[in-house]
Amino acid sequence: MKIPKRKLFLLIIFAYVAFSLYAAYNVFFSNKVISRVHRIVKKESSALAGGVRDGGAPFVADEWNPWEDEEVEYNSALNKKRQAFKQYMARIDRNKPKRYKVQIWGKAAIGHIWSR
Repeated sequence: MKIPKRKLFLLIIFAYVAFSLYAAYNVFFSNKVISRVHRIVKKESSALAGGVRDGGAPFVADEWNPWEDEEVEYNSALNKKRQAFKQYMARIDRNKPKRYKVQIWGKAAIGHIWSR
């Protein structure tokens, strides 16, 4: 049984479009948006409340984290970059002209400049 090339091509295109629409739906209409920052905040808040972690073992707030120093350095560097970017954007906004001057030139004026 041989499948015609046209039908195979249309099947592939249909699958691609269906997957693209599904992915777009998940990205734009999903209510469950949890970034890494939110996960960390939730873990810390549950630790302070004496919560239980994934496996059911109680989470101790003084638990040793081998990557804590790297995370602190990364977060402080990230915050410095964010502050620098905000200052840069504020500087651009201050230097940006508030009013634009629009000049409407007629055909004769453009032709006069073009002939020079």
